[in-house]
Amino acid sequence: GRLQLNLSCASFFQLNRPQAYQLYQKAASLIKPCTTLVEAYSGIGGISLMLKDKAKTIIGIESIQEAVDNANENARLNQADHVRFVCGDAAKEMKKISRKRKIDAVVVDPPRIGLDGAMIESLRQCQPEQIVYISCNPETQARDMEYLTKQGYKAEGVWPFDLFPFTEHVETVCLMSRKDK
Repeated sequence: GRLQLNLSCASFFQLNRPQAYQLYQKAASLIKPCTTLVEAYSGIGGISLMLKDKAKTIIGIESIQEAVDNANENARLNQADHVRFVCGDAAKEMKKISRKRKIDAVVVDPPRIGLDGAMIESLRQCQPEQIVYISCNPETQARDMEYLTKQGYKAEGVWPFDLFPFTEHVETVCLMSRKDK
């Protein structure tokens, strides 16, 4: 799109940029405007920056310092002063953030292994109204969605994206909302 993104060798970014753009646009279309949005596993900040018009404050969490440095540089490049990135464990950092402010929406894009128990617990404690779950592994996503359903969420829809044509791999975007909303 209109974003400028810089990345270093240690940072991750989708190789199929046209499809990644479609995926990020879908994620952005699902988020309702809110006050605070957190993106876990944010990498260089591409998704957070696509969502920059959706929240007053956006905080990305990434465990690789070099990617966090890229993400903060990318926020400056894209005049997104209300978007910032922190380095650390996603579950621990999200708990820290939730002690200071209410988290309205969370976007997660975990590695193939999906969300670990600590992240599921962090989501349970934070109770965001919306969770957009982006996954490169539909099996672990389905497992995690089952856990989240038990924690009071319902799936509103799942959309597949073929970032690797002629392979069995597919990325999916899922919107989960609080059942009580």
